[in-house]
Amino acid sequence: MRKQQFQFGLTSLYALVSLLSFIAWMRDRKQWLLFWMSLFAAEPMIATTLLELRLPYSWAWVQFLVQATIAAREAAGWFLIIWLLQLHEETRLVRYVRIAAIAGIASGLADGYLSFLYPNLISATFMQVADAVLTFPSVAFEVIPAILVAIAIVKRKRLDLARWLVAIFAFLNAIVYWAENASVQGIRFTHWTLSNRIESPLFIFNGNPFALSTILRTLMFLSIVYAVIHYTIEGRRRQNAMEQELQNARELQQVLVPEAMPALAGFTLTSAYRPAQEVGGDFFQIIPLDRGSTLIVLGDVSGKGLKAAMAVSMIVGAVRTLAETTNSPAEILAGLNRRLVGRLQGDLQPPLRCGSTRMAPARWPARGIPDPS
Repeated sequence: MRKQQFQFGLTSLYALVSLLSFIAWMRDRKQWLLFWMSLFAAEPMIATTLLELRLPYSWAWVQFLVQATIAAREAAGWFLIIWLLQLHEETRLVRYVRIAAIAGIASGLADGYLSFLYPNLISATFMQVADAVLTFPSVAFEVIPAILVAIAIVKRKRLDLARWLVAIFAFLNAIVYWAENASVQGIRFTHWTLSNRIESPLFIFNGNPFALSTILRTLMFLSIVYAVIHYTIEGRRRQNAMEQELQNARELQQVLVPEAMPALAGFTLTSAYRPAQEVGGDFFQIIPLDRGSTLIVLGDVSGKGLKAAMAVSMIVGAVRTLAETTNSPAEILAGLNRRLVGRLQGDLQPPLRCGSTRMAPARWPARGIPDPS
């Protein structure tokens, strides 16, 4: 048991990270990185429970479940690296990895199912041949993490230190893991000793042996945990910035719609304003002018959010300034056009749909209802 202290401690850390990642993913289902982290980190505890705790399960069921969890962990690790290395927008790559994941899980399940057939239905020779055939896809796919790292380098992804650590240790771990599993296949025929060398301890600390594969797996896991924490904090910071931007836009939007309708002799004015999102680009202004006339401006700025609110703020200010010097709709629109040219998003199409009209003094009671849409 003393020799297993480090492994059991690392496995317990895996289980804790898996639980916390799953809880965090349940709170925000859009954070797929946390889902893949949870699935990736769950396998060591499941394998330890099945293999080391001596539970009263049959050997066939243990082999089947272990093969299934290992295949699922490999696939989760691929998608975890994809998200950490910012490759999730490469749709073709993600499609190929998804196909490889399905094939790897299927071969793992089929390989584990052989345990139910041996020795009653199939012979030892057939078992060995079938196991080698079904294991081949899994062994071949073990180089996928190294391929993903190479693609990220070729794509010149701008990765921070946390992601580069994941890339380095994922690449080294994939190469060593592939070499170890590839050399152990058919060792009864080849008598290769590479896997034994890889698994032989480099040093012993407090009775716990540390082999090259153990060290690399540990470093890769720690780098992934660090990167996921860094990614989560970075995502929370971006979300807080977006929420602050929306709050600023909401405050700025208060100038888009008059808080109180001006009193116009002979008219009753009411309005209803319901933005499709948190902040809209629709606006209207009702400006009483000299000589008893009234200027009504209806507008719709393309886009939503703070940019639209800023554009509307500039437009409303310009309209009110122009209304102090002229009451001609044509002159107001011409002056507004001069102020807006080249200042709104650079679109070729006019970013503003605006109309204005003068309301002559009423001679009988009437009801005018501006429609901001």
